[in-house]
Amino acid sequence: ALNVPMVIYTEPSLEAWVRKHRVGKDHITHYMISNLNQLSFYRQFYQQVAAVMKSPQFLKDNPLLNHPEGFSVEYNILMNAKFTFLYESSYHDFFNTGYFYWLDMGYAHGQTIFPADDQWAPRNIMDSSNKITYIAVNNIYLVHSVFQIYKQKAGPAISGGFFGGSK
Repeated sequence: ALNVPMVIYTEPSLEAWVRKHRVGKDHITHYMISNLNQLSFYRQFYQQVAAVMKSPQFLKDNPLLNHPEGFSVEYNILMNAKFTFLYESSYHDFFNTGYFYWLDMGYAHGQTIFPADDQWAPRNIMDSSNKITYIAVNNIYLVHSVFQIYKQKAGPAISGGFFGGSK
């Protein structure tokens, strides 16, 4: 519903649903339609991620095995492809803009967080091209080792559902 320029990445099976929700915004919407297995990121990393997820070390005492990040290679590939999608969008710059942000389709999980008029321009995070702004969604603590967070079910300290910056 946001009345902002969007490059939307989706599979063919969801294209009609996405277009229905962007009615009247075709002039500010660019669609990137492809199957997950057509992405170079998928072709490059699928086997490696699958091997890790099948390994005894990954499977042993892993409380996340009932969550997508614990059982779905495709989910993990997609989550890590966000950076490639954002790069592609900034490279093609379909809307001639200086700023690019990733926003998960399900960001905020149905909560009302955007302005009622669907006009959204978060100026406070676009003040300087010389800084990075992180949006904390939980208390941030120092991680001294990957093993502190390995196989842990914890909400993100830094949001992976929304991030970006200047080109």
